[in-house]
Amino acid sequence: MIARRTRSVMLLVILTLLLILIIWLLISFFSQGPAEQTDQPAETPDQQEQVSKETIQDVILEEEQEERQTAAGATSIAKTFVERYGSYSNESNFQNLRDLLPLMTDSFRQETTTFLASATTPEEYSSITTRVITVDMESYDEEEGVATVVMNTQREEATGSPQNILVRFQEIELTMIRRSDVWKIDSATWR
Repeated sequence: MIARRTRSVMLLVILTLLLILIIWLLISFFSQGPAEQTDQPAETPDQQEQVSKETIQDVILEEEQEERQTAAGATSIAKTFVERYGSYSNESNFQNLRDLLPLMTDSFRQETTTFLASATTPEEYSSITTRVITVDMESYDEEEGVATVVMNTQREEATGSPQNILVRFQEIELTMIRRSDVWKIDSATWR
């Protein structure tokens, strides 16, 4: 057990070090005067052209980054959509499709609603779990607000019992349309 006097000395040393650190930070902060200005010669035309090229490159890079971010948003929505769209269980009575209706365009939503009205759930246990492996943005037009995304998926299909699993790989192609800055799925085609 540390003696009371030893604890007091250690506390005093720590407080002294903290006080020295604070004083040092204050001195270094207040001792920094305004940055010295040096006279620089006027830029030559070559230097101006170099600055102009750098500025143009910066603008191009910013535009490309913005386009990638917008495309990434479309890709993210597409990936989420496919994993839900391709996953199914007869115990959920097509809830996976009902949950995705808000992400669909009006025409695709109508097509899916028509399917849901006539679909019957099999009696025997069946389920499919879909995972996206790769995403390929085949076409992307920012101005038109259209994109085509192809994804490779791994699908685990169980029939009869959850232990009877068949794994297969399948591609799906999504056509996407941007409406009011929101990407919607216009079609989904398994290949």
